[in-house]
Amino acid sequence: MATAKLDRLPKELIAYIACCADASGVLSLSRTCKVVRAVCYDSLIFKNILITSQQTCWPQSYLDIEAVASRAGNDPEVWARYALADQRAWELLLRAHPQESSTQHMDMAWLPELSVVRHPYAQGPRWESPLRDPLDPRPNQLFCVVMAILASTHDLQKVSHELLRYQDRFSRRDDSTASFLWALGTIVLGVRLALKMRLNAWPYNHDAVVPHIDLPEASQIPLRPLNDRYSLPAPFSRRAVELLGRSTSSFGSWDSWYDLHSYEAFRSRSFLSDGSWCGYYTHFYLSTAGLDPPMMEIKFKVSSRAVGNQAPVAIEDVDLLALDCVDGLGHFDIHGVMSYRNRALEFQGRKQYTAGGQVGGWDWDCRLTPFGLVGYWGSVLSTNGQLSRRGIVWLWKKEWTDASP
Repeated sequence: MATAKLDRLPKELIAYIACCADASGVLSLSRTCKVVRAVCYDSLIFKNILITSQQTCWPQSYLDIEAVASRAGNDPEVWARYALADQRAWELLLRAHPQESSTQHMDMAWLPELSVVRHPYAQGPRWESPLRDPLDPRPNQLFCVVMAILASTHDLQKVSHELLRYQDRFSRRDDSTASFLWALGTIVLGVRLALKMRLNAWPYNHDAVVPHIDLPEASQIPLRPLNDRYSLPAPFSRRAVELLGRSTSSFGSWDSWYDLHSYEAFRSRSFLSDGSWCGYYTHFYLSTAGLDPPMMEIKFKVSSRAVGNQAPVAIEDVDLLALDCVDGLGHFDIHGVMSYRNRALEFQGRKQYTAGGQVGGWDWDCRLTPFGLVGYWGSVLSTNGQLSRRGIVWLWKKEWTDASP
């Protein structure tokens, strides 16, 4: 009996077979011969595989497929990377077991890049089950944890406990990117739990101008490039076909994206000055019942710094001012300087109360991140000029909370 050869099948049938396979299957199929590769190694096939996976595998998908399309274009290689990373995320979720190590789960070369396009890998409580070993506090992995926290509606007790392990380290003088991402994850979990407790016990400081506001979800925070000077990071740095051996040593470009996204937001100025900002602050070493009402009506004015009668100094130094803001204690102003130092956007400022019976204020040490302004508040010591950290502060653009997912 004659045996039909794959390369002699109609192209439409080969394409149909490819669409029914997963990403690794299509990559393997494309290596059989030139005829088959010409048909199945195609951007539309990998895009279809990715979309089908979001519809069938994940209970609720908020993947930013338009952002993926703007990054990949008609390049089948980039589409293949995203589809392969999606496949590995699903396989990892299926394998998740309490006995598996956090390294096996979190030390993935493709996970930070998937997080940037809001991949739903963190749906459900199972994703956190491998966090039995100490959490890896590297910036790209903490970014994934933050995105998972913002995407989840669960208490995430294991994640909360793991973040608490690093409080003594990060609540002191640590200016690394990891420190500020740790702060963000910690304040989100703390505020979420506090709101859940306080809103169940009415009234929740009903005398405050704004009793409470909702936290933004992962699907509400815009992570697409702000201009064409940089692009989204694609999973893996090597060709997708080279990753069929399950290699985990090929890293993407998350680090560059993180730095450039924050820097371009700073350069645009309008990112800071358009609309209003809001946020919360929390205390170290206090129970969640001590959460204060949120900060609102924060409208920044940005201006270049000047020294005496000289021209403005470098573009990396600007004054930031917000007047007549309000929180549960009264009205306050925010003023300080934002500078680009060591690949980070540093904001050294002060929150000064101006009315409402409050006297004085607090010093801030924040960073401009893709999630807004994140950092610490406390008092600057006269002995060494360093901030004695007393808690965490997070400001985001109010339009994010108002936006529909």
